[in-house]
Amino acid sequence: MPSATILGPYLGNQHFSIDNYFNYCVQSAEGLPLSWTVRGLRPGGCDPSHFVHDCVPRRQAWKDVYFDWPKTLRQMNTDLYHIVDHGLAWYKMFLRQGKTIITVHDLINVLVMNGNLSLPPIPARRQIIINLCIEQIKKADALICVSTKTASDVMSVLGISSQRISVIHNIVPPIFKPLGAGEREAARKKLHGSVEHVVLHVGKPSPYKNRIGAIQIFDIVHSQLPDSKLVLTSQKLTHEEESFLSERACAKSVLVYRPETQDALHNLYCTADVFLFPSVSEGFGWPPVEAMACGCPVVTSCGGALGETVGDGGISFDNPNDFGAFANAAVQILKSPDLSSELRAKGLSHVRKYSRDMLAPRLVELYKQIGNSAHEHSARPAIA
Repeated sequence: MPSATILGPYLGNQHFSIDNYFNYCVQSAEGLPLSWTVRGLRPGGCDPSHFVHDCVPRRQAWKDVYFDWPKTLRQMNTDLYHIVDHGLAWYKMFLRQGKTIITVHDLINVLVMNGNLSLPPIPARRQIIINLCIEQIKKADALICVSTKTASDVMSVLGISSQRISVIHNIVPPIFKPLGAGEREAARKKLHGSVEHVVLHVGKPSPYKNRIGAIQIFDIVHSQLPDSKLVLTSQKLTHEEESFLSERACAKSVLVYRPETQDALHNLYCTADVFLFPSVSEGFGWPPVEAMACGCPVVTSCGGALGETVGDGGISFDNPNDFGAFANAAVQILKSPDLSSELRAKGLSHVRKYSRDMLAPRLVELYKQIGNSAHEHSARPAIA
């Protein structure tokens, strides 16, 4: 019988988006015919209660991922493998048989290395693993690209034929949905107290995310609406961000809050009044899509695939550094309940296209196509 193994990221690394994608692929694969054997595997196991990455000594994490995991990969015997993130494509180096699908979420690092995207250079050590992953992506039997923009980059930059590429958008995980009015009021009071306007940005301070841009936008918003607050997620402020805020009146209204669970992230989306996302480039753009699914009005750039994935569900600007335009849009939303309500409705309507029911069948069909081909090939008798 055909078999499929979904290969995911290190457990508990708090990359919520890739964790969601891994779980979605495993659950979708359960829709394959009963004759199939399906499993999901990842370094460190698959039990979320096993450990949290922050509690694991760095030496242990490296052993789990770079010593124990390759040995596990070498011992696998499966018709079909799906590696759920391009940054994990190096897994393929250790797979001895079976066909491989790799999901490419973006080629941002490659575009930077090639000089096609003006961002700070990629560290040399990081370039080594990126190049290893690119080699394996080129050898994959099929690729899933999460947007037409990413597919276009894969074809033009890596020279891969469109015949090996399927464009299947990411889903919005079911957890991301609006809270009821009473629940929202209680969660907002708990998270934000009595502040009048809550502005949210979700993302690490990576250069392409342009988090410093979100802070600069908020500085303009705060000058017009002093009773406003900006919530940033993930890591503490960078030196550049601290330097900018050191001379700004809005500094005390900027909070870094790291959600430890997806429930906590969900509550942030649901209790914010506007979501800012001035990203330079995205292969898909999970945060603004998740924000729309939670009923939060979105102001975003069109960087990379964002124009495609956000569409008319939010307010978009071509230039991610046009901070005045972003701020004016945010202020209008915060001042106008009618505009806020209109954008909320548009966003909720737009994200229906990213539902599991619409996208999972396409994923399952690709599994069947590649997996059955591998199984038929392995089942043929050897020719003497």
